[in-house]
Amino acid sequence: HHLGDRMGSTSKENFEGNISKQAKWEEWFADQWRARTLKPEYVQWICTYKCNFKCPHCGTAAGEAREDELKTGEIFNAIDSLSVLGCKLFSVTGGEPLLREDIFEVLGYAKNKGMAIGIVTNGYVTEEYMEQLRKVKLDSVLVSIDGYGANHEKIRGSKGSYEKCI
Repeated sequence: HHLGDRMGSTSKENFEGNISKQAKWEEWFADQWRARTLKPEYVQWICTYKCNFKCPHCGTAAGEAREDELKTGEIFNAIDSLSVLGCKLFSVTGGEPLLREDIFEVLGYAKNKGMAIGIVTNGYVTEEYMEQLRKVKLDSVLVSIDGYGANHEKIRGSKGSYEKCI
């Protein structure tokens, strides 16, 4: 007997049920899109691809900054639009957000627009920016840690990086 048989449905029925749910979701999404009622409540922005590490698992293939990264004025315009749409949390990630020269200006701008602000960092340079981090009054800080001690350092390719992150 298959597990599906004991649960009263076959794998084919489960599959067809999931397809039906997906189709309903896609229809709902399309209706919301056409009606312009979708509101981004949480936005996480890849603010730079520049990073001080070259982690093999990096989802953004970070390393060097790219020429097409948004300029300060461009992201301010985007934040203005997000504010009008009712965005509640604006978070930055990368690469390493702290390596972007205007990051505190951008975070402060979002905060002044009434948004909670957050950062996702590898934690390696946070001590160097502690005063600015305090001043901007972050609502969320996520530090990426890839295991304990030597495991983290092996993945990050940097001796001493674990202690700096902690």
